Amino acid sequence: MVDLTELIALQRRFEPGKDIVWNVRCSTGLPNICELKNIKLFTKSFMDQELYLPATNLRIVNGVIPSFDSRLAGMLRPETKILVIQNCYMWFFVLRAMLKVLFLTYNMISTIKLAETDSHFEMEYLKLNKNQLSNISFVSKLTKLEHLDLSENRVEVLEIKLFQNLSNLSLLELSYNRIKTIEAPTKIQFPVQLFNLGNNQLSDLNMKNWHAKNLASLGIIGNKFQSLNTVQLSRSLLNMSIFRYDKNPWNCGRLKALQFYHETRPHKVHNLSSFGFVQCVDESGVNTVAFKLPELVDLTEESLETLGGSVHRLIDDRVESGKLAECQSRFGRMQQTLKKMAEGVSRLRNNYNMVNSTIEWLDIFKPLL
Repeated sequence: MVDLTELIALQRRFEPGKDIVWNVRCSTGLPNICELKNIKLFTKSFMDQELYLPATNLRIVNGVIPSFDSRLAGMLRPETKILVIQNCYMWFFVLRAMLKVLFLTYNMISTIKLAETDSHFEMEYLKLNKNQLSNISFVSKLTKLEHLDLSENRVEVLEIKLFQNLSNLSLLELSYNRIKTIEAPTKIQFPVQLFNLGNNQLSDLNMKNWHAKNLASLGIIGNKFQSLNTVQLSRSLLNMSIFRYDKNPWNCGRLKALQFYHETRPHKVHNLSSFGFVQCVDESGVNTVAFKLPELVDLTEESLETLGGSVHRLIDDRVESGKLAECQSRFGRMQQTLKKMAEGVSRLRNNYNMVNSTIEWLDIFKPLL
């Protein structure tokens, strides 16, 4: 392997305001575009040197760079916009603010840190597939991101809030991870247009707090879904036109409900299935009822919110008219109604949990029916 120290030692340091004439051309034969192959790059090689990596657009492939730490990150020229490091056995990377395009594919990266935590990052296109990332919290600082590929990593819990300030993000690729849970505890802006969650370990998709008006395409192929909440789909994903959901262990009744939802949408929703159709595997009517209960809960809670708003408007109107006693009487009756509805919601939740927990036990008797 070529020792990179020998190569970059031939380059003169960056001088602001002047064009750089490279003394050494890389394998592309083009100035400012360099591809280095079979490079060994270790921090200890540069402990006593002040050097810059060659070219402003740099591609390093099939080498050995175990850790691209702050010292190596500091060797990137200030005007560097494009960096590609592929198949270099790298496990740690420090991200510089001036980079716009970054490919770090086919490595072993488990940790990414930001070099300038208070800076505005210029990153627009970030490709990190085929690594070992489980913590992706750094992406929340990359507010100019347009494309983000995190496929084939080790993400288990996905927090929607990480993307709420990434207003330009059009593509979010998270297929072939280990995602079991998607968290959105409060109402959150989700700006993504194309969102792929295929081939993870998801069995539930709670979209109640997603505000995803831009989402046009959603992929959940190859997960563990038996049912989806069509109430949440209709209210959170208003403009979805492509929905790929095959290769899941669907309950037959709930799959029919999902397909009916598609047919009754104001605009066409396409399922780009590998086979042109989606199959179900669970014909249990008990399961169908159990899986429908969360939709009923959402509808009931919405009714509670609507009724609560009516109560407040009633109070305001009556107090202004000076009819406080009558208002208090009506409000008391409405409170009782709200309480009964809340108890109904609680029973629905308990029934859902009870039915869901006994499904496997009931399945024992199928052969006897």
